[in-house]
Amino acid sequence: MAISSENQPAFWDFLRSLVASEARQLTDDDPPWHEPGNYYRIDEATYWRYLELLPPRWMHGDWFAFGEGTGPFSLFIQHRNDYSVRTLTDGETKKFCELSGVSLYL
Repeated sequence: MAISSENQPAFWDFLRSLVASEARQLTDDDPPWHEPGNYYRIDEATYWRYLELLPPRWMHGDWFAFGEGTGPFSLFIQHRNDYSVRTLTDGETKKFCELSGVSLYL
């Protein structure tokens, strides 16, 4: 589904706000990357595994949103040879859906 032209600026501003900080390297002391609010660097294999696991809920270039059921989305990003993932909170996932026109439900 295409993002309406009136929502495009707000949607991209929202996405930029989600990844405004630098993705952290995941260490053994960190919570899992898939817990909401976390933004971590990941390896290429993880990026591709989630891209190929289920059809993305949303995709634009090298960015895609992965989500199962009504749980929070994970935003996967590839930029050149860097891979990262930002797991959204429930509220962020709802805002993502409102701005993008993507259904929260499969």
